[in-house]
Amino acid sequence: FEVRSANETWAIVLAGGEGSRLRQLTTTPSGVSVPKQFCSLRGGPSLLRQAIERAAAIARRDRIVVVVSEAHRAFWRDELADLPPENVLVQPESRGTAPGILLPALRIRRDDPGARVLVLPSDHYVDDEAALRESFLAALRDLGEDPARIVLLGITPDASDSQYGWIVPGAPLGGDARAIELFVEKPPAKRASELRMRGALWSSFLFACRVSSLMEAFEISEPQLLRAFEAGSGIGDAELKSVYAMLPPTDFSRGVLERIPSRLGVVAVPPCGWSDLGTPERIARVLAQRCPERLDKRATQLGH
Repeated sequence: FEVRSANETWAIVLAGGEGSRLRQLTTTPSGVSVPKQFCSLRGGPSLLRQAIERAAAIARRDRIVVVVSEAHRAFWRDELADLPPENVLVQPESRGTAPGILLPALRIRRDDPGARVLVLPSDHYVDDEAALRESFLAALRDLGEDPARIVLLGITPDASDSQYGWIVPGAPLGGDARAIELFVEKPPAKRASELRMRGALWSSFLFACRVSSLMEAFEISEPQLLRAFEAGSGIGDAELKSVYAMLPPTDFSRGVLERIPSRLGVVAVPPCGWSDLGTPERIARVLAQRCPERLDKRATQLGH
């Protein structure tokens, strides 16, 4: 009998996306489309592996849960072989980021109801990992000030990029966190420049919270989604497929976070060379500035 420790820090790494916006850059000569999280810069580790190492700098490896898609099994099977099998959660199909977060959150709550949780997309690039790590640690400390809060990491922008969401920080909340005065989703270029001058931050989809507060957020914002998953708790693959077949696509930011603004805080991440690599232009910028070679496709190295 294993006695599990409680109130630990866990990490959820989201790796189920399709990467459709970058398909022109991540399709192999044979026509295989490789989601960008399974690609690498300069032939090094994949973006997914970098995200796992990012998480491992704060959470124990057996407390890192990765969410993947069945359709991508050939890409992640070998990549995730060093993780406990029960920490690799396979979605039958993609239904958006809300189910992608809720599935591992329920798994974590089962084992550690008092857990603190980091959420990290698997397709980001970070130049200064230490700066991002310190900001995550600050967000975790702020959970001690208010355990019910969800603390977002807002990236200090280095450009007035109109294709990012922006967060305008508000009043101090104690510790390093501030309230969120305003969300602005992909503003026009002039508005983005004004927001940057005002001290607004890029929305990164990186955040920290207690698993209990995450469950409360779903209870408030998406109770039907929560009920669907709780009804299928502990079921097998076939039953999980049936649950997913009935789910409408749900985005976590719009479906959950935007409905609970009073429960949110933001910690400013200093300039750290962060990019979500969401457009060909951003990839070109990162490669030109820090990795002066091409984006390598790793399909032949993953699962073959």
